[in-house]
Amino acid sequence: MDWKDHIKTIRKAVPVGTRLDENPNTKYKIVEDEAGINRNGFRIKVGAKNFIEIPLEMLEQIFHRSISNGGLYHKAIIERLYPAEVNAKPCLVHAVGKIFAKAGIMKQTSARNYMINKE
Repeated sequence: MDWKDHIKTIRKAVPVGTRLDENPNTKYKIVEDEAGINRNGFRIKVGAKNFIEIPLEMLEQIFHRSISNGGLYHKAIIERLYPAEVNAKPCLVHAVGKIFAKAGIMKQTSARNYMINKE
């Protein structure tokens, strides 16, 4: 499956309103962006008044870097690619992993690691 197919899978599996954790009290929820479109990525509510933006380009870069890392995604992957963003919003690490997991592209293997599913 190529990246364009993965984007379609993510879009279908993670629409606006999706909670990224099974826990109903989770703070990670996909919400509409200010324009109400979310065409360039995802806006995630991570608290009462806090949001993080995850562009599709970020997901693509992380996915390809994870492939180069033997299929494993973890904090060091995103920190190397987006240090300022992770420093500003550490919850970004978990949110990205949860998006991939919700779409069935990765599986959470421990509290902080995700592995790309074999096709």
